[in-house]
Amino acid sequence: MEKLNGIEATREIIEYDPEAKILLITTFQDDEYILSAINLGCKGYILKQNIEGIIPAIKAVYSGNLVFDSKIVSSFQKPTRKNFKEELTEREMDILLLVAEGLNNKEIAEKLYLSEGTVRNYISSMLEKLNLRDRTQLAIYYYKK
Repeated sequence: MEKLNGIEATREIIEYDPEAKILLITTFQDDEYILSAINLGCKGYILKQNIEGIIPAIKAVYSGNLVFDSKIVSSFQKPTRKNFKEELTEREMDILLLVAEGLNNKEIAEKLYLSEGTVRNYISSMLEKLNLRDRTQLAIYYYKK
């Protein structure tokens, strides 16, 4: 892009429309750049090399899901359950992992044999317990820890 980079453009778009569903399609794999994008509210981050994944990623973000290129996800160090032991229960950890993988409440409920309402309650409880704003911050929390 000529005048703005993806982070600057995201910042301006979110200021104009906080509900915007932004998917960054980029060549940058820098952790700070990725975390900046997520912290600003991007709903997805994929690499341009992943040509076959662009259309499905757009559809997923439009549907309300989070989408992150597998190379991006694998670049973050996987946390161990010990890191969260003091803050989250085992069931909350199960749900947190699935949120970080980009699953929606219905998909999480199906995987864990829970109702969608129960999943929603767990997520609300985790957000309050961890003093986080939304699912995106919950996913960031997972990858930072």
